[in-house]
Amino acid sequence: MVTSEFKLFKFMLMGMSIAVALALSGPCRAFDIKGGVSKESGPFDLFKFGFKAYKNGQKEEAVEAYKYAAEKGHTGSRWALANMYADGDGVTQDDFEAFKIYSEIAQQGVES
Repeated sequence: MVTSEFKLFKFMLMGMSIAVALALSGPCRAFDIKGGVSKESGPFDLFKFGFKAYKNGQKEEAVEAYKYAAEKGHTGSRWALANMYADGDGVTQDDFEAFKIYSEIAQQGVES
């Protein structure tokens, strides 16, 4: 009887330890902290991170970085993202999504 109570106590203690560790671990980051890039980074830094990730074959990270940069108005990221959707490169091919992004770029115009 004592043995089963001890096992239950150990199990509960382990569960509480895990809960405390998760609570103290801080927020999850979208990008590698060592790279110095997060969702809150500037659009050009996000674009550079996405470009490096793409070149290293980390296409999911590239798409995520390009999306954040595109939301912040970075035209190069929009273009790269549209190309990825058009080619099905790192994402499911979606011609309509690519068309929407290309159209937004064209409507926005590019300052010279």
